[in-house]
Amino acid sequence: MRHLLNDCSVVQLCDETHYMGHLLPSAGMRQHFQRYAPLSDDTNVQRLVEHMYSPDFLRYSRFKDLGWQWRWIVKEFSSAEVRERLLACDRGEPAVFDIFMSLVAERFDAQVKGEKTPIHMRWTEELLSWYPHSRIIHMIRDPRAVHVSDLKRRREQKKKAPVYRILRRFGPLFELFMTAQTTAQWAESIRRAIHMGDKHPERYLVIRFEDIVQDPRRSITDLCEKLRIPFEEQMMDRTVVSEGFRSGSVGFDGKAAHRWTSHISSWAAWWYRLRFANRLEEFGYEEA
Repeated sequence: MRHLLNDCSVVQLCDETHYMGHLLPSAGMRQHFQRYAPLSDDTNVQRLVEHMYSPDFLRYSRFKDLGWQWRWIVKEFSSAEVRERLLACDRGEPAVFDIFMSLVAERFDAQVKGEKTPIHMRWTEELLSWYPHSRIIHMIRDPRAVHVSDLKRRREQKKKAPVYRILRRFGPLFELFMTAQTTAQWAESIRRAIHMGDKHPERYLVIRFEDIVQDPRRSITDLCEKLRIPFEEQMMDRTVVSEGFRSGSVGFDGKAAHRWTSHISSWAAWWYRLRFANRLEEFGYEEA
């Protein structure tokens, strides 16, 4: 979704910053920045910027690599630029977040800025209040497809992820762990999607991954209309960028909607049908 929208000439969305928070409380960026609070003190702003441009920032968490978007920001903008922008704002959490999104958008001459961190779904009410004219896109996918995708990704992951690296040694138990994780995360995601979609129907857009890949032109045109951005033909020119089964290939992968059926274990498929029977039917995910 981020790559698709960034192909619109007026849009530039950051990749994951985990600014609002993270599954690991200590890995949320605003929580990390709080060690330099209050930022109303110019000296603390200077300390924060010095930290961002030091090797310590790369090691900001024992359990998580620093996201590439932060590394890109530090590489692309001088410490003087970041310090100047921080000193000029009101130093509140919304303003600090806005500065980093704005820096990225301005570098690409985009008028519409944004960010993509899945766990930010936990702070969507806060984000909507911070940005009164914003829209939030919540993309959902069949949990069985999520299971297959995450299992493949975590088995092959080389980044810092001690828990997954250890669990991979236990063979079948690794898939059991991933099933439990996907079940909990999908249950939370679908619950929040329904609640927020009902509460903010014009601003909280719930979109199925399957609709995007199977009927891209109609889905993207409709999405652009709701976001009040122009549909541009280059948004249809896709290269698969995920670490999935068709990484690097060209075009929307319509078969991604159902490819999971050939890769999921029978017991995992049974479990998701049992656990989410009503939700699968509600969102049009047929039995398989």
